[in-house]
Amino acid sequence: SDQPLAVTAQAQVQGTLATADARLNVTAKADGSSGMHAQLQATLAPWLPQPVVDAQADLADLNLASLWPQAPVTQLSGHLQAAPQATAWALQTQLANAQPGPWDKARLPLSALDADVQFDGQQWHIAHATARLHDGSVAVQGRFEPASGLFDGSATLSNLRPGDAYSTLARAPVSGRATAQREGDAVNFTADLRAAAAPATRNLPPRLPTSCGRCPPRGPLFALGRPGGKNLRIDRIATEGRWQAGLLQLRNLHIQALQTQAESRQLQVHVND
Repeated sequence: SDQPLAVTAQAQVQGTLATADARLNVTAKADGSSGMHAQLQATLAPWLPQPVVDAQADLADLNLASLWPQAPVTQLSGHLQAAPQATAWALQTQLANAQPGPWDKARLPLSALDADVQFDGQQWHIAHATARLHDGSVAVQGRFEPASGLFDGSATLSNLRPGDAYSTLARAPVSGRATAQREGDAVNFTADLRAAAAPATRNLPPRLPTSCGRCPPRGPLFALGRPGGKNLRIDRIATEGRWQAGLLQLRNLHIQALQTQAESRQLQVHVND
């Protein structure tokens, strides 16, 4: 990624601007010295409130670090397509990354992405989105509202190895499911994620009290480290709870992760904006 990238680019626009029904067909392509190839095709209606009629792009061996030094090293190939659909924008994406790796090693953990989403100006509607990290995956369905930051839907993890995303984490595969359901301005949620192997029982740190009331975050639950130079394991994270107006309420919390163990029947945390 330290080598300069030589890119040859071409663009062409055909069409007319003469009437209210004007249409422009835009094609562009770029080829890089490293074998990178990108091609864009779009149809524009310049006088309409929504000028983009449709757009699609094809990528081959795209290294983001060659275009932007702060970006991770990638080798992205695939297809993206976007078009208006009723009152929303529809986006379909199929991408593969031939050089995945941990984020802290200047790599993109993602090895493949298959997604079908819509955006209506206020919410992202995720019909399905599956991200693969080597032989593990995360599948997401639901709705996300950027203005409030609230999510309503589910995420399913299958054989996901945390070390594939961040090198200080262990690679024991984690599977499970998390759900979120909106109720007015609140979100009710559940999570149950477990590693494939049984957790170790020796030399566990002290547990938090079983009832914490309204105590602020403290103690070993929030003390992260990498004792003994070992990668941090995620053995189990399970809870159910509710988020509303800066108040996080957790019930039946069980955490055995990052060299920490914590259990609580009820925990409340106030988060200030």
